[in-house]
Amino acid sequence: MIDQSEYQRLLALAKVSLLEAPKEIKESLPPILSRSNIMPFLYDGDFYFILIFVTKDEAKRLKKIVKKRENPFPYLIKPKGVKKPVAIAFDRSRYGLIDNVAVENMFCFSLGKDCTIILNAFKQVISIDKKTKYEHTIDLAYIISFGDEIDKSNLANFMEDLIAYSIQHWRVGDGK
Repeated sequence: MIDQSEYQRLLALAKVSLLEAPKEIKESLPPILSRSNIMPFLYDGDFYFILIFVTKDEAKRLKKIVKKRENPFPYLIKPKGVKKPVAIAFDRSRYGLIDNVAVENMFCFSLGKDCTIILNAFKQVISIDKKTKYEHTIDLAYIISFGDEIDKSNLANFMEDLIAYSIQHWRVGDGK
């Protein structure tokens, strides 16, 4: 797990850089950041870290899942050793931007070492069986995998760079 000071630094980055950004910057950012009742949720996995923006109710639901030691984002990232199809494979990839994509009936990503990825308007649909369907939309998330270069001690530095990159991308291209 990341230590408490890194956790607080990551929360502050999310709030100050994105949720509390000046109006002229916020206008070019994804719409979820302008909605009320939105907050950052941090998930500290063994091999990766996710910063996702969700409603307060969704954050409560995700916290309950994590408290039970379950993955709050099943089928998003393929676990190591699982032999199933995957939509996109990343390995040592930096500043990957997945924008307005839907993935059905497969794992979304396999993550190698040292990746930094942004998800914007991402939808996942998994049909487990005829009665069970898992459907989830991720309005905005930042994913970083650990490896030789990125670890939990320098995670906030890489997150800061990834957030800065995304802001620059959206401001230049107004790419909501």
